Amino acid sequence: MSKEAPNSWYEMVTATTDSLPWRTTAQGVLVLGDDFTTAPREAVTAAPSAGAPWPTAAELALPVGAATLQSAEQQYGELVHAALQGLPVMGPEAARAQAEADGVRAALPWLFGPGSRAEAELVLPGGALGRLDRLVPPHATGQGAWWIIDFKTGTPQATVPAGYVAQLQGYGMALIASLPVGTKIKLAVVWTATATLAEVPFNG
Repeated sequence: MSKEAPNSWYEMVTATTDSLPWRTTAQGVLVLGDDFTTAPREAVTAAPSAGAPWPTAAELALPVGAATLQSAEQQYGELVHAALQGLPVMGPEAARAQAEADGVRAALPWLFGPGSRAEAELVLPGGALGRLDRLVPPHATGQGAWWIIDFKTGTPQATVPAGYVAQLQGYGMALIASLPVGTKIKLAVVWTATATLAEVPFNG
């Protein structure tokens, strides 16, 4: 098709992927996010399913202020994310970051069960990549569902911010498009400071 109709699925996906905060890793890979490590990752390919509604660019936008965090906060977030992957961390805040990651592992060990993946890449339409902090398969939990986990190192909040919810919904829609019909998807934010999990209902 040479030209897509206005407001078509293709146009919505294009607008969404173009608006997200992509960056290029040292390996030349285009990825989503600005506070992650460059540890080896595995890709999960997602193709759109017929009639599946994809979030708009506004729905997938990062929360206000996410791109203006202080440099020290970004660096600390990277340390915690690295420690959660089991990578060595160094620097003045390394001990605190490692303790925070260890607290999450102790409180939520099923997130790190057999077959779970850290920094799993999700291939969005058009070839762009989103990156999931943690992807947990059904057999790792016995709950019959895939879990998409987003680790947050900021101040824990009683209610998950709308921007985080929309971002997780977008990842859920991309993942479910590549899985068999009837597959269950669960989404959650994990506040690393308190090792608490806040589930976000999946609307797919």
